[in-house]
Amino acid sequence: MVYNNVQSESFYNSGIGLKYGFLILPNMGYYFTNILDITTSSLSLDYINPKNKKRLDLIIKLHNEGKSNKQIVEILKSKGFKRRNVKYDYKVKDVWV
Repeated sequence: MVYNNVQSESFYNSGIGLKYGFLILPNMGYYFTNILDITTSSLSLDYINPKNKKRLDLIIKLHNEGKSNKQIVEILKSKGFKRRNVKYDYKVKDVWV
């Protein structure tokens, strides 16, 4: 199917569809888009418990403020945050954004 000079195709297989568009622009290169459509009979939502969300939000907030990974680790230690599953203190290698 051609729509506004964009070649568009669709593929469907067992509830998963991929639709893409492809456009060649002279002297400008290529333009490619895609949409992944997953159809399911049940709904699942990602869930992050509030304690983990608080920890992750703090890490990204400190990163956005320009803190280094080492500074972030020191702040997490001072606030008593431990790694999620192993309950050890954070190390620099554990905090990379």
